[in-house]
Amino acid sequence: MRRPASERTQLQRLAVRAAGWALIGAGVVLIPLPGPGWAVVIAGLAILARESPGARRLLTRVRQEFQKRGVPLPRWPRSTSPGGPAGAPGAKEKR
Repeated sequence: MRRPASERTQLQRLAVRAAGWALIGAGVVLIPLPGPGWAVVIAGLAILARESPGARRLLTRVRQEFQKRGVPLPRWPRSTSPGGPAGAPGAKEKR
């Protein structure tokens, strides 16, 4: 039996928020350790930014601060077509 669309949407939003907070928590633990602590925190913020305007504003401020300090930030490929991100299975190549 399928759940109603509104309930699925609520479950999806809850899953996105849980994943974002889990990454932020893991990133905070990793910050003092050698490894990608800040990258994990930023990834968690990026996930939360999909659902929360407050997280979106915070992510923008963090990005600006990193750019101001000259710290390079990774650029993830964005999809420009319905085929998905570049290099994804089924994505069309540009020639």
